[in-house]
Amino acid sequence: RLASASFQAPLKTTQPEVIAIGPGLGKSELASQYLYEVLTSTTIPLVIDADAINLISESEELLACLKKRNSRFPGFTVITPHPGEAAILLKSSAEKVQSDRVVAIQQLVELTQSIVVLKGQHTLIASPIHEALQCMQGNPGMAVGGMGDVLTGTIAAITAQGIRHHVDLWEAGCIGVQLHASAADSLVAKQVGPIGLTPTELIL
Repeated sequence: RLASASFQAPLKTTQPEVIAIGPGLGKSELASQYLYEVLTSTTIPLVIDADAINLISESEELLACLKKRNSRFPGFTVITPHPGEAAILLKSSAEKVQSDRVVAIQQLVELTQSIVVLKGQHTLIASPIHEALQCMQGNPGMAVGGMGDVLTGTIAAITAQGIRHHVDLWEAGCIGVQLHASAADSLVAKQVGPIGLTPTELIL
C-alpha cells in the first residue's frame, strides 16, 4: 500500500471546491502519495490529467482507488487522456486507440468508471451513464504541448463556477471541451494559427 504522506491537513485547511491534478505533477514517489491522498480522502470534483493518468496506469492500487472513489461518488471524477495516455491505460497502442476512438472511450469508461474526455481530433466525452458525445470544433493547431493543460484548467474553472449554479462535472466537461475548441477556432478565424498556435494565446 502506498505510504500516505501528511497531505490531509493541507487539503482540509484549504478546503478546495475542485482539484485538478496531473500537469507538472511528475512521477515521483511523492507525486504518487499525493495522488493517492486526493483519490482516497476527498469528495469534491476531481479533474485528472497528464502525469496523474500515467501514475494510475502504472499502479493497480491507484486504479483501484479511482474505481472505489467513483463507486462512492459517481460523476465526481473526470480523466482527460490524449491517445497516448489512453493507450497506456488500456495497455494498447495509440494507433489502435485512434483506429476506433468510440470503442476506446467506452473501454476507458469501463476501466476507470470515470467521466472520460478522449482528446484529439473531434474530442469525445463519455461517462458510465452518458453515451459518447463528439466535439466537432477544433483544429490541428491544438496538437501542441500544453493545450491539454489548458483544457484541464478550463474544466476545473467551469466546475468551480458551476457549483453554485448547479452545473455538474459532466456538464462542466462538455462546456469545457466545447469552449476550448471554439476558442482555438476563433483564433484561427482571426489568422492566429493554426501553425504556431500556442496555449498562451488560447488562454488570452
